[in-house]
Amino acid sequence: MLLVLAAVTLVTTAVVVSTLGVFSLEEAGAGRVVAATVACGLLGAFHGALAFAVGGLGGSRGMALGVAILVLLGGYVVNFLFPLSDALAGLRRLSPWYWGIGEQPVTNGVSWSWLVLLVAVTAIIVAVGTVGVCRRDIRPP
Repeated sequence: MLLVLAAVTLVTTAVVVSTLGVFSLEEAGAGRVVAATVACGLLGAFHGALAFAVGGLGGSRGMALGVAILVLLGGYVVNFLFPLSDALAGLRRLSPWYWGIGEQPVTNGVSWSWLVLLVAVTAIIVAVGTVGVCRRDIRPP
């Protein structure tokens, strides 16, 4: 999954960089656009790792997908809707979406420290999933 995601991210990055002029992104610069696209790929890796961990720990395919989608949607709501409320705005930093793309990644750039957190949490989730897969007792029917 990570290799396919890396390939998709690479192709997407190449296409977006080659069309900067079409989307009026020359001012932002290729570096920020590449960083934002890679950050989106890392965000996808986080959610894929989460599905892998749930499945590896014994969850069904549906449960793994459901948990990953629930975290994806919940993180999206926390990152983009909570800032509309002064009382909830601070919780935005709990969202993987914030860790990955922060605020206006093309205009302001991405935060490398938040990306490191996203990669570290993703690696931990992959490790948990791997331990779960290794402990599964798969028997023929």
